This record gives sequence, C-alpha cells and structure tokens, in this order.
Amino acid sequence: MTRDDCLRDEYLARFLPEAAAKALSAIQTGTPSSDAARTGNRDQGIHLFSSSYPLGFAGLLGQPFADDQTVALHEYFHAVQHSHVYTLDRDERRELLGPVWFIEGGAEFMAQTVGERLRASGTLTASDWATLPERMTWKMEHIKETLQADPNRALEDIGYGDESSLAYDYGTWAHAYLSDMSAPDVLLDTFHASLNNLNWEESFFRAYGMSSDRFISEFRQFLNLPIAEQLLILPTN
Repeated sequence: MTRDDCLRDEYLARFLPEAAAKALSAIQTGTPSSDAARTGNRDQGIHLFSSSYPLGFAGLLGQPFADDQTVALHEYFHAVQHSHVYTLDRDERRELLGPVWFIEGGAEFMAQTVGERLRASGTLTASDWATLPERMTWKMEHIKETLQADPNRALEDIGYGDESSLAYDYGTWAHAYLSDMSAPDVLLDTFHASLNNLNWEESFFRAYGMSSDRFISEFRQFLNLPIAEQLLILPTN
C-alpha cells in the first residue's frame, strides 16, 4: 500500500485534516485535545492507525505520556477485537462486535488496566498521572451525574456522536464489572473466541453466563452503589 493509497482512504481523508487542526488548536490555545483511531482496511490484510500529534509523548501542555500510552493501547485493542472477526463485510463485522459500550468500553478497560500493570512492572516508563482508582472515579462521576439528571437514561443505548464519551465511561465500568464477576481472560479466551461461530448475544451468554439484558439490569444496580464500594472490584495488579 502506497502513501497515495492511504490518503485516498475515505476515513483518512476526513480524519487527517481534522486531527491536524485539533492538534494545532491545542498547541495554540494551551488546551490539550487529541484524536486517534484504528481506521480499518481489513480487506487489505492490515490495520491502519491514525493519531493527531501526541502531546504527552512530545512533552507539551503538561500532558503525561501515560495518557498517550493509554490511547495507543486502546486503539491497539481495537485491532485485537477485529482480528477475531473473519468476515470482510463491514455491516456483519459491526454487528458481531456489538454495541458501542461493549466495543469502546472493552478497549478502554484493557488500555487502562494493562497500561497500569505495565508501568508498575517497569515494562512501560512511568510518568506522573492519576492512579487507576482516581481515573475510574472520574468516569463513574460522569455516569452518576448523568443518571442523577435523568434516572431513566438508557446509557447502554448511547452510540457514537456527541455523547460517545459517556458510552466509553459506562462501557469501561461495565467491563470492570464483567471482569470481576468472571475472570480477566474470559473476554478474549471465551467471548471473542466464539464470535465467528456464534453471534454477539450468544457469545456474551457463553462468556458471562447471562443475557446482555440481564447483565444491564444487574449492572444498573451496581451503578447505584457508593463509588468507594465500586472501586473495590478493580484489579490490583
């Protein structure tokens, strides 16, 4: 694949100017902002990754490079998710991967916890950053503020768009809950390993022993607990 081939990609043609503008604006205004994505091209046998200027790695605007490490791990896990789906049909792939909260929450939970573990072991260079419990507290506060304003809000139905950050936060905590109720390896070893033979709902049931509707109902009760109690389910290493 040549550079021109990459630039002709519909997503990249839209993403690159937006990402460059966002990075330039962040540097000019002093307000950190960035974009990153796994941009597809499965039909060519590759995964494409794109990112605006990594402010943390560049040592700009006081951004810890642990933040950029997490972004890189998040996007890499999207490639792991897609590697378990063999069909090249985009609609079929999207259906198999599941709802936004599951896709993005899985990538974010893995990025947050794996990055934390790799920094603690010295595999990744550590930097000044909030701890995992602190970062997860911010996400839960976002969720609780939303539910306080609208107790009947169906957070699991949020898609991509203006409110997608809420779906990411909800999904990150949902995967924390799923991991705690089963085992950390179930997501990859059971759920994703089943997708090509089963659909998303059947794979979910096989991995977690319940339907997604039952899980959402149970998880909704978990969201009502005090944050201090919720934090106890997070992995410690």
